[in-house]
Amino acid sequence: MKKEVTAAELGKMIRGLELKRMQLLEKEEKCSVFNCAASEEENIEALRPEYDFDETQRELHGIEDSIVTCKHLLNRFNATTVVGDTGLTVDQVLVRLPQMSREVEKLKRMSSRMERERIEARYGTDFIDYTVANYDIDKVQKAYEQKAAKLTEYQLALDKTNMDNTITIEIEE
Repeated sequence: MKKEVTAAELGKMIRGLELKRMQLLEKEEKCSVFNCAASEEENIEALRPEYDFDETQRELHGIEDSIVTCKHLLNRFNATTVVGDTGLTVDQVLVRLPQMSREVEKLKRMSSRMERERIEARYGTDFIDYTVANYDIDKVQKAYEQKAAKLTEYQLALDKTNMDNTITIEIEE
């Protein structure tokens, strides 16, 4: 059966499949072997946990195939879908956002400096040390505000893209 989902929904489906896979692997780890005391040997079958190797492997491979399919669809969506008016595809925006975030943080630090700040006095000296900004703080403040606004614009456009656009997937009922 075909179903239309958003990129956000597909991402959640992938995380759900990966969780299901991890849970199955943990269960397999616990059930594929078991310990018993020497005095319990005569009643070992009553202690044996239920485990079917072939069925477990079929289930794991089915989940892994679904993960591959979903991730491929999401990657294709990310590589071909343009985000708002940015002129960039989703995958490009996902690279650009951390770059912009680092720049915004740097500009924030720079804009919060004073033109001249006194450094902690060193004992045993008559000199007073200062850190002096070697740039126009007002200009950096304006750049910070512009870059922070652009970052927010990109984040909101990405959120809208992930919520508004759909991807067709084949799912089993």
